[in-house]
Amino acid sequence: GNDLVSEALSAGYDEARETQYLPAKRITDDYEAKISEGRKPELFEMLRAAEAYAETGETDDAERLYDLILSENPNESCACLEKGKLLLQRYDSEGVRYIDLAVKDNCFCAGRAFTALSEYYGIIGDVKNSEFCSEKAAEAAESTENGEYKQNLITLSETLKRVPEYSPREVTALFFRRRPNGKRFRKYAKS
Repeated sequence: GNDLVSEALSAGYDEARETQYLPAKRITDDYEAKISEGRKPELFEMLRAAEAYAETGETDDAERLYDLILSENPNESCACLEKGKLLLQRYDSEGVRYIDLAVKDNCFCAGRAFTALSEYYGIIGDVKNSEFCSEKAAEAAESTENGEYKQNLITLSETLKRVPEYSPREVTALFFRRRPNGKRFRKYAKS
């Protein structure tokens, strides 16, 4: 029995490593080589490298690279969106501000922005807003295909205004409040 489980896990791991981790690692290695040679990477190379850093789990490096991109290109919507997603993954509601900046200049980001907000709400246990944003992400994808971009931005703008500014303590409390087994863990929440 254990051999079968080990074999199945190993196969999945090997496939994921080959298809996800190693290609991303090659991108970050190429980027670092270019930097060490004193060559200035193009914006698209920096964005690819930042995404690859995030994919390989090097989120601090990804965030630093997004910060560098935004210092040179403050309205770069992809960098704003991805930095916002990184911050939300760390339970930092400052990510909402970056997502808002991203969609102001690029209506094509609306679906990805709603998805990021849905994931954030899901992580902190706010099921109602998570489901709402998930539905809006699907609608945004559909309306983008139909060319209805303006409505995406109006709806997202209204949604972003509703996003509560949680303090780190509140996020911790929300996260621990709703666990699948129904138990409350508030006593472990940071004060």
